[in-house]
Amino acid sequence: MYDTASILRMITRMHQLEVLDGFKAHDDATKNRGQTPMGDLTNALKL
Repeated sequence: MYDTASILRMITRMHQLEVLDGFKAHDDATKNRGQTPMGDLTNALKL
């Protein structure tokens, strides 16, 4: 699943930046519900 935050997640991953606190909190809450956290668009760029 992707949303507009996927762009920020991709930039954060590609440039090895610290993950934003809001993303950490959202991902932790998602994992606690037994779901997979949102992805980023990195795989969309792989050919």
